[in-house]
Amino acid sequence: HIGKRFGNMPEDLRGRLREARHGAISRLAEQARVHGASTILLAGDTFDTETPTPAMLRQAMAEMSQSAPLRWILLPGNHDSLLADQLWSAADSVVPDNVLLATRPETLTIGADVALLPAPCTTRRPGRDLTEWMNSAATPQGAIRLGLAHGAIQNFSEDSA
Repeated sequence: HIGKRFGNMPEDLRGRLREARHGAISRLAEQARVHGASTILLAGDTFDTETPTPAMLRQAMAEMSQSAPLRWILLPGNHDSLLADQLWSAADSVVPDNVLLATRPETLTIGADVALLPAPCTTRRPGRDLTEWMNSAATPQGAIRLGLAHGAIQNFSEDSA
């Protein structure tokens, strides 16, 4: 939730909390390196609002860029949904080479044997199961199918599997 205003916190604390949110990017990158990960998946709400400032967007992308060759995959969530086409258009124009915007429900090959199935939030409250397409999505034979989604859970029963 980069850009969260923390309106319920004391004024002197708000700025420090906002900066700590930006610092989360470098902390995530460091943990990925420590644990040998090559990719970080952000499952929505990278930004707390559909209208982050251009400076906020550039700062976040610059932080991710500095962690290359580590790859970042950003999924729109309910706070930064696809309805905010201005946000995702602006992000697309400043996105570094090591960042992928998962803005479409389509299979992405992210490794020799890993298929990512993103379910980006189309609006704050889509009112439907955005993961439904994953059941019939074509993926390479033997690939690990990794779903990436953000939002309300409809059902986790074994009957629906």
